[in-house]
Amino acid sequence: MGEYRPKCRDYMESIQQGHLCERIDLFTAEGLWQRVSDIHSYGEQYVNKMAEGISRLQTLQLQRARQVADRIRAASMTTA
Repeated sequence: MGEYRPKCRDYMESIQQGHLCERIDLFTAEGLWQRVSDIHSYGEQYVNKMAEGISRLQTLQLQRARQVADRIRAASMTTA
């Protein structure tokens, strides 16, 4: 990912892929070629690691959504 803002790195780190994030202002043709070569060589490993990170975040998001829904239900029961 091209890091044009800090949120890009934050996201990539959240899915355990921070090492694949490169600041736009520091891009070089050689560095980009090396990244592409690495991804090509180890693509399946990167995909699996990324899928694990995304799955972990999805699970966390669902847990938090359930907590919010439970709180809303509880609050509506006390006011009804």
